[in-house]
Amino acid sequence: MGGWIESLALAAARRPGRTIGVWTLTVVVAIGVIALLLPSALTTEGEVTSTPESEQAYELISARIPPDEDYVNELVIVHSPRLEVDAPAFETKVRELRGEIEALRVTHNIEDYLGSPDLASEDRHSAVLTLGMGPDAEDNIERVIDVVQAAEGNGFETAPSPASSQQTATSSSSPTRT
Repeated sequence: MGGWIESLALAAARRPGRTIGVWTLTVVVAIGVIALLLPSALTTEGEVTSTPESEQAYELISARIPPDEDYVNELVIVHSPRLEVDAPAFETKVRELRGEIEALRVTHNIEDYLGSPDLASEDRHSAVLTLGMGPDAEDNIERVIDVVQAAEGNGFETAPSPASSQQTATSSSSPTRT
């Protein structure tokens, strides 16, 4: 007497159409389950779960060796199609934006064209703020981008540097007009 496998094989041989249908249904259900469950199991966020020596070294370096005062890793662009950088309204806008970014307390230095005239464009309608982000720059850049985007309007365009924009999905890589 045969076992259950032999009985299953005989049943499949007697009705090949039904067997193919069952296999097709099984494959379709499997694909559906994979499509439903796989996205929640994958992530683009990869983090080390321990504190390796390299991470400990980065923390010690940032704590014991202060960043160079000239260190810049982000740029903010302020543009006005009608005002030049010498206009009081333009200067006020830059001072306000700088103050709002400084109030976040996530940078160790900020320079603008008021202190470094070479940060103004040749046509005098744009200026750059250079930012040296402090510790946890990747975590804090979104806060800076939010402040920069909120500063748009009243004839001014503002934009973070394209590198900042690529770090977060909520930012725009070019200025938008308002």
